[in-house]
Amino acid sequence: MASGTLLIENGTVWTAGKTPRVIRDGAVLIEDGVIRSVGPASVLRKKARSAPTLSADGKLVMPGFVCAHHHLYSTFARGMASPGFRPRNFLEILKGLWWKLDKTLTPEDVYWSSLSVLAEALRCGTTTVIDHHESQGAQEGVLDHIAKAVERVGMRASLTLGVSDRYGKGREGLRENERFLRKLRGSKNDLVSGMVGLHASFTVNDDTLEGCADLSRRFDAGVHVHVAEDAMDESHSVRRYGRRIVHRFDRAGILSPKTILVHCVHVDRSEREILKRTGTNVVHNPESNMNNAVGAADILALVRHGVRVGLGTDGMSSHMPLQARAAYLLQRHVHRDPAVGFAEAVRMLIETNPGIVRRVTGTRVGELTAGAAGDVIVVDYDPPTPLAPGNFGGHLMFGVPYRPVRSAVIGGRVRLRAGRLAGTDEQEIFRRSREAAERFWKRMR
Repeated sequence: MASGTLLIENGTVWTAGKTPRVIRDGAVLIEDGVIRSVGPASVLRKKARSAPTLSADGKLVMPGFVCAHHHLYSTFARGMASPGFRPRNFLEILKGLWWKLDKTLTPEDVYWSSLSVLAEALRCGTTTVIDHHESQGAQEGVLDHIAKAVERVGMRASLTLGVSDRYGKGREGLRENERFLRKLRGSKNDLVSGMVGLHASFTVNDDTLEGCADLSRRFDAGVHVHVAEDAMDESHSVRRYGRRIVHRFDRAGILSPKTILVHCVHVDRSEREILKRTGTNVVHNPESNMNNAVGAADILALVRHGVRVGLGTDGMSSHMPLQARAAYLLQRHVHRDPAVGFAEAVRMLIETNPGIVRRVTGTRVGELTAGAAGDVIVVDYDPPTPLAPGNFGGHLMFGVPYRPVRSAVIGGRVRLRAGRLAGTDEQEIFRRSREAAERFWKRMR
């Protein structure tokens, strides 16, 4: 066989895709980073012959998860003391914590905070991350530091810097996004891609918004932006620009099937209609919305309108199955209806998130079928009840999240083996991250 071949065998394979299958004693054959064949292990062993193998030891083999909105830079807030900090609303949370944090970050901080949380993401079975970065104190060249962390772990990622005018650095942010997108044009690394980033409507003036729209057109890249996370974002847009956020963004020309609008907690019917018409993606972040007490996005209404709704973490964690579980429970709680939310949450995780990646990057992920990217995880899950294509959602919500990921393969390369990162020193990563975080905390005081 050609170099770059890997046979994942001896597992219960769940393929996902348009016609999902469950293959007991199945195997996945990957060649040159792409899935060549999926089927019974006895058949694929003959095709693979002397190819290197990765045994699933009878456990669950499935596609890696996608996080459609992350904040890798937020890691250093974990465990950080904030004496006397008692925010009363979302804007106070931003000003008192997150804007102080992202203004204090150095390039070194960005690298180590990204690297440590990417390692955690991989351990949770997340193989693709769409990240939205903020570091107002260190913008020039900063996306290279995140890309370096991504490459060290071997993750698949889409990166961008959230442009903001809150410190008068909008133009600087635009230059960094343009520099990075231009650099990617000549890159041979097909695991890293880019988008055009905006922080939010209430921190971006019309000139900067126009600059982002121009970048989006010139590089054929989608825009990644927070929208209507809190009601004050909408009220600011109406007061300052005379229209609601989605209307403002539609007029600016940044809405498209490659664009991601994050949260959309407070969008109205007219905005949902625009999202449907433009094919724009929405990404729901249930744990973050609950944590910030900003309300709950009406996912059911968005889906009924035909809007594509995916799932992210907003930096709260990297565990996507638990995020899906939170999504469906939140919808049931808000709507006071025990019959809603479950199917939508499962679909967001296993269908829509991979679909968003395909729209944004052109890479086919989220399915174990011939021609898809060789992104596969092995979960230490031996189902206590029958596993079938039609009931996988129940296993996904109530069994898979509570079992460790044993192995992860990205682009045909083993990145996690027997629960440990391959080719990099985990202990060094977390030690160096702790040291950088301690220095960062002192600067934050």
